[in-house]
Amino acid sequence: MKRRLTTAACALIALIAGAGPASAQHPGANGEKAYGWDGTGLAAPCLSGVPMDEWTPYNIVPDGTARSAMAFSASGRYLAISGASGESEGLYVVDTVNCYPPRLIGPRAEGASWSPDGKQLAVERDGDVVVISPSTGAVLRNLTPGTPGTVEANPSWNPKGGTVAYEAPDGVRTVPAGGGRSTLVARDAVDPDYSPDGTRLAWIRGSDQHITIADTRGRGAKATPISAYTFTWSPDGTSFLFVGYAGEPDCLVATTRGRITERIGGAPCGPVAWQPIR
Repeated sequence: MKRRLTTAACALIALIAGAGPASAQHPGANGEKAYGWDGTGLAAPCLSGVPMDEWTPYNIVPDGTARSAMAFSASGRYLAISGASGESEGLYVVDTVNCYPPRLIGPRAEGASWSPDGKQLAVERDGDVVVISPSTGAVLRNLTPGTPGTVEANPSWNPKGGTVAYEAPDGVRTVPAGGGRSTLVARDAVDPDYSPDGTRLAWIRGSDQHITIADTRGRGAKATPISAYTFTWSPDGTSFLFVGYAGEPDCLVATTRGRITERIGGAPCGPVAWQPIR
């Protein structure tokens, strides 16, 4: 789930270990779309249909701050969701097969992305991109140990597993998933997201907020007609689910060429995630 707009939202180790290899899952078929809507509700597996302020202790109500995350694992089974309501806030993992209970694994985060095997999560924590355990929330490694006071956020883990893209003060960067030196791939860019097959990298261009698509090294960048505040690829790699403006922020679906095919949710809308199915 990412960009600075509204905020949404156990035997987990054994369950997550069954997620399977990335090569078996990407690109996938398009499953359920998940999104926050109207500042009060959530459309997502296991979390739809009940006013969010009635969920205890799962009340993950959007509160309008910048720190938000919603992301499905590659298998589509697990949903990481970040949010707050009153004194209850944090990053949760929801098992969309068994549903209950959502598991609190740490503080809220601006951006989250699963490793291809579902055993790790890249998240923003205290302004750094770190890799954590989705079962315990423990930090496994820091991918961006940098200058204090800077913020790196909105990670996207390449489905092929080798790199994590993220938003840095100077643009979109990539870093080896195991840690190492980062590489600047796009200036004037935020909110990166790898395509489901791992061959392309998209981001939002800062000058006009157009979704831009390039190869994984940032080469051949081409802007689409889509202007967005946050977005995610469809699991089959043909479309985007994104938050764009039509009076107020709406959730929209468009092909990667920019043709709008669906308008969903209620304004304001966001964050967004799209569930892969096998």
